[in-house]
Amino acid sequence: ASEAVASVLTPLEAFRLLGREDSARVIDVRELKDITAGVTVVRGAEWLPASRIGQSGCPLTQWPSRPPGPVLLTCGDGVASLTVQRSEHVRGLTDVYCVEGGVCSWEAANLPTASTADDILPLAFH
Repeated sequence: ASEAVASVLTPLEAFRLLGREDSARVIDVRELKDITAGVTVVRGAEWLPASRIGQSGCPLTQWPSRPPGPVLLTCGDGVASLTVQRSEHVRGLTDVYCVEGGVCSWEAANLPTASTADDILPLAFH
């Protein structure tokens, strides 16, 4: 069997997808220690730590709790989100994408960001 290729979008492609799809959401998969106050995040992102994905009751992988629509996974540098996107728990899901380069690339492309100093990230799918 060939290795499934991750659906990776550039920050600009991801931003355009968010503009086209009202139901699209951005999920930041960084762990709690990495997303403390003052960290830059994609504006409008929700939080679901990578360690929780695939666990019992996980809203991303435990159908039917996941609402329809594209899901864009992000993290600080794109590594953790790509690992999640390629994991056995997520690999078979449709409409799940990884934002290439994470928040660093998103910010470098001058796309909308927020700071966790201003607002705590809401839990994903709540």
